[in-house]
Order: sequence, then C-alpha cells, then structure tokens
Amino acid sequence: MEFHHAVGTAIEHFRTAEERLRDDRADLADRIAEGVLPSGVTDDGKLTYELVAEFENGLLETVESTADAAFEAVGDGRRYPIECGGRVGDGE
Repeated sequence: MEFHHAVGTAIEHFRTAEERLRDDRADLADRIAEGVLPSGVTDDGKLTYELVAEFENGLLETVESTADAAFEAVGDGRRYPIECGGRVGDGE
C-alpha cells in the first residue's frame, strides 16, 4: 500500500507542476499532461490500485490460506501455539 500512496502523491505533484507550467512552459506542461498523468505504472498501463487488487486476490490470498492451513494442521487452529503453552510439533 505504501507504493500505491507514494505514486498517488507523486501524481498530485505532477498535476500541480502541470498547472503551474501551463502559462509559461506549455511544452513541459504538455509533456506532463500527455506522458505522465495518464500513465499507468506498468508497461501495459495498469494503475497502482489494480496492482494492489491483483496482489490481494492472488498471492496474498494464497499466502493467507496457506498460513491458515498450517495453523490448523500444526497449531490446532491457534495462531500463536507457543504463547498458549505448547510448542509446534510437540503434540499439544
């Protein structure tokens, strides 16, 4: 998410720069307006929120379900079996 917020902040700075340059340096303002502002962050034009959504629905979902399965299998469903008096793999 930090990446998503950082890119969003940068885009706001570019919007401000484009507005401030518009009167005196239209060439630079045009470059920003045409090349930076409508751009995604990947070669195929995906925006940061799309990358976050893909991550959440892909790898993160897989990691979380794998972790849940591991907690169930070796920790009797407890996320912190050591804090509950047992150790992973000691049969408690």
